[in-house]
Parts: sequence; C-alpha cells; structure tokens
Amino acid sequence: MILEVDDLAGSGGGSCCEIVVRWEATGRAEQRVGWRVEQIGGVSESAEAAETGVEGEEPATAAAARVLEATLVAALMPAIELGERRILVRGRVCPLLSQNLRVAGLTMQGWRRGSGHAAIEIEADGFEERAPADGAAALFSGGVDAACLLADNAERFGEASPHRVRHAILVDGFDIGGFHADPDGSMMARSAETCRAMLAPRGVRLWVVRTNLIELLRDNGFWERAHHGAGCAAAAHVLKDRFGRASIGSTFRADRIEPWGSHAVMDHWFSSADLSVLHHGADLTRFEKTRVVSRHPELLARLQVCFVPEKARPAGYLNCGRCGKCVRTKIALELLGAGQPEGLFQTRELEGRHIERLPLNEYGAAAYREMIAAADESVAEHRRLAEAMRGALRRYARSQRVRRVDRALSGGRAVPLAVRAGRRAGREVRKLRGVG
Repeated sequence: MILEVDDLAGSGGGSCCEIVVRWEATGRAEQRVGWRVEQIGGVSESAEAAETGVEGEEPATAAAARVLEATLVAALMPAIELGERRILVRGRVCPLLSQNLRVAGLTMQGWRRGSGHAAIEIEADGFEERAPADGAAALFSGGVDAACLLADNAERFGEASPHRVRHAILVDGFDIGGFHADPDGSMMARSAETCRAMLAPRGVRLWVVRTNLIELLRDNGFWERAHHGAGCAAAAHVLKDRFGRASIGSTFRADRIEPWGSHAVMDHWFSSADLSVLHHGADLTRFEKTRVVSRHPELLARLQVCFVPEKARPAGYLNCGRCGKCVRTKIALELLGAGQPEGLFQTRELEGRHIERLPLNEYGAAAYREMIAAADESVAEHRRLAEAMRGALRRYARSQRVRRVDRALSGGRAVPLAVRAGRRAGREVRKLRGVG
C-alpha cells in the first residue's frame, strides 16, 4: 500500500485534504481518503493565536504531515486484513508512530489469526519527530461512553490541569454518515448542535472531522472488531496541532481480552511523539458509566444514544426510546433511580415483551447480564425487568446456536443473507405504511 497527499487546502477550522491510497498486493482499485475539519462555535483569530501560538495559516507541509499520519493509522488494519505486506508513506513520518503501529498490527493479528505472522512494514520517505502541543482532547459522540469520559475528566482534573479536556472531536463518517446513512446531513447537524450544547458550558471546543476512511474496508463486523479504535485515533491525529493527548471512551472493561477495535491493550499503540492516545473508562462497565453520567444532570439531559434517521425521529426528542441502545439506557436509569429527563426519550415506559423481543449483540448481552444482577437485588418492579432481560438472553443464546450451525454448514453465509432479506422486507413494509 502506498499513501500520498493528493490535495490540500486551507488550515485550522476549514482544512481539507485527500490522501491517495494505492493498493499493491491486493490489486484493488486506487482509493482516496478525504479529511475535512470544521470548528463548531468558533473563536476569534486573536484567541486562536493565543491558544496555539501560531498566527495566520500554518505551513501546508505541517498539515500534510498530520493527515498523512492520520491516514497511516486509519489504513493499518485494512492493509493487514487484505494482505498488504507494507505501507509506504510518501512523506515524513514520526519514527515512534511507525514502530507503534507495527506492534498494534501484531496485536490484532494475534487476536484474530494467532501468533507467528510477520509484522507489516511501515516505510516512508523520511522520519521526523515533532514536539506535542499542550492540552487534552476526547473523541465525543454525545453517548454514554463519551459523556462518562467528559464527566469523569472534570471530576478528576481541575480547571488548570493540562489533563483537563478542552477539545472534543465528533466524527462524521463513522456511525452517522457512515454505517448510518445521512444523505442530507441532518443527523450530523442535530448531533453536532446537541454535542455543542453539552460541551460549551464546560469550556470545551467542538471539532467535526469529516472522513470516508471506512470505505477502505467497509464491513461493520470488521469495523467493530478491528478498526474503530484506529479510526478514532486517526481523527485525533488530524487535529494534533491543537493538543498532545486524546482519549477514546472504552466499550468494554479491560478484563475482557478478546478482539475488539478499541481496547485498553490496543489504543495506546496509535500514539506518536506528538500525540498520546489514551483509552478511558476500561475500569467501568456500561452500567457504572451510566451512574457517573447520572451525577451530571446537564449531560444526562442531552444524552444521544441512538441513530434513528431524522425523518423517523419523534419531533422534540433526542432519542427514539424503542431501539436496543435506548432501552438499555432506560433500564440503567430506572435501576439507578435517576429518572428520564424531559425530551430524552419519546417513550418512557419499559415493556417486558418489547425488551424480550429486541435483537441483541454481544455488547447488549453483556449489559443485560450486569443489569440483571442489579435488578435482582432491588425492588419487585425491577425484578420484572430482570425477567424480561433473561428472556432476551435466552433468545440471544438460541440465535448464537443457529449462527454456529450456519458457520459449520455454509461458512456463515446463510444467516447474514436471511437477516438482510428480512431488513429489506421490513423497509418495504414501512414504506407501504408511510413510516419511511
């Protein structure tokens, strides 16, 4: 694989760039990874210069170096997955980053394929070490993981601490605009405005990074299990002239050692000399994170946990209240006695039958197991929720058995085809009903 800058325009809050990706070993067609940065809210030019120490536009070479390194981080896992033997960067790269990425690649290869594989080679026209900027940032989507990161950071670090988060990065092209289509940009616009409202009172600046990097290997399963941590780190590398540390909210606790795209074992290997990538919250479960967020009513009131398209979203509500993410969050808030702020969910009720019939993935199943233990120790009404979650887990166990049989008989192809067919049929039914 060869990476080379194709186009660069502007800097700071209006920068945009394309990196050409040429595949060598796989024979795939040339691709372009685009990056565009937008600051939401904005500051004056004098304040910007005072913060960064740089007046006017930065040299194009500095911006090019950042986006090249960002694309290197983003391309690592797809390159390994598709059999590339090297990544050649037509530019200068941080020597620490190139070394770290070899370790990151070996770690993921060991998880997914076992030990004994050769490390991918990271080559460049030259190597250059750059000093880090002051300040800290966080990847921020407005969900439980991100809100917990922000709340916990504020509880631990004072206003003057260099570890206090002052920048937040919302990515357009991962969930929203990526795996969840957003053709008119309305989902991202609403998400950005909600995030800005959560962050501005805390003095945190919001940046939106727009990228198509998931097109390098567009596969939701691969993204979840191998790629999304690198994608988040890559977005931070684009903006690392603003800060020297960037935190990614954890999905699971650190004691869950198995392949996952963002993990306490993995994320720090996406660091360079001028950016330390941190993995936050690996000592907390999802339920415990919700407890942290519940201590901050101003964050809880604007929590965004689902990706229902704007045309199907109930007017005046941040979340649909019916999808799996919404239901798990509602159950957690109920068990914590935190209540549901006005406008957070369209439906406040928790129906046992609906809980049982919602499809689960391994993340949702883990969350249910934890909340069952909390519900069993609580009041009778909560024990009713526990029984509904047990019913959902039984359905999940049956579906996993079916998938194991499918893998044995058809290589795992039959069930995904059936699922996609069912989703298409569901969309057609909704169109006929006028739901969209």
